[in-house]
Amino acid sequence: MRYTMIHILFFALLVGCCACRHEANRHDVPEVVQSKLTGLYPNAKKAGWKQEDANYNAEFEVADRTRKVLLSPEGEVLRIKEEIEPQHLPIPVLHTLQQNYPNYEIDEAYRVKEKGILTYVVDIEHGRKELRLTFDETGVQIP
Repeated sequence: MRYTMIHILFFALLVGCCACRHEANRHDVPEVVQSKLTGLYPNAKKAGWKQEDANYNAEFEVADRTRKVLLSPEGEVLRIKEEIEPQHLPIPVLHTLQQNYPNYEIDEAYRVKEKGILTYVVDIEHGRKELRLTFDETGVQIP
């Protein structure tokens, strides 16, 4: 009985992990989704696709900067995440970082637009300690 229960739990865990996100072949991505991405980013280099639940996440580069766009099966843009230079963070975000994390260095910074809301995700590090922080445009940290 214990042996069977372990197999059931393992199978459930395996199915659960695989169901959420997996690599998608470009040919499996609906044409309307690919067309939307091409319309938004005609200079995108080699988009890699992952399927997240029913949606499609494209990861690609434009001007040597990584971008990720999450699209619905109908081609609606759900989220755009683009890598930015730290100096392009809003001044209030930079001030909050300087005040609250003075010994940390910015490793990576991203501008994220989701549901019409613009946020900034910043990866900072100090020695071996690494943090990922999210801010709104006014520099308020979002938990």
